[in-house]
Amino acid sequence: MGIPVVLSIRWIFEKLPIGLINIPHKEYWLQRGERVYLVDCLMEFMRITAGACALLFALSLAQTLSVGIGKSWPDGLLVLPTGVFLAIVAIAMWNLFRRLKPGGRDDRELTPER
Repeated sequence: MGIPVVLSIRWIFEKLPIGLINIPHKEYWLQRGERVYLVDCLMEFMRITAGACALLFALSLAQTLSVGIGKSWPDGLLVLPTGVFLAIVAIAMWNLFRRLKPGGRDDRELTPER
């Protein structure tokens, strides 16, 4: 949970050398001068991942505490938190790939409205 939380702090992420960032089509966005958009997309992904990690941690803790007091959860609910976590991260990753696809961003988004 620590890495997504730490990297969701924009100041830390912007100070990283661009060579450490490994995402698809990175060169395309950097050549267009869209480093801010690139960091925005990564920040959104990291924040969603951090939230999913926190949810998984909280549900795992709740399961552990309920077993400790003698109340166990049904077997089907034991794997449910992991499935929810994986689904959230998969959707966040799909959204990141979709947003960073070359040509996926409309030119209207690049020009500020007046």
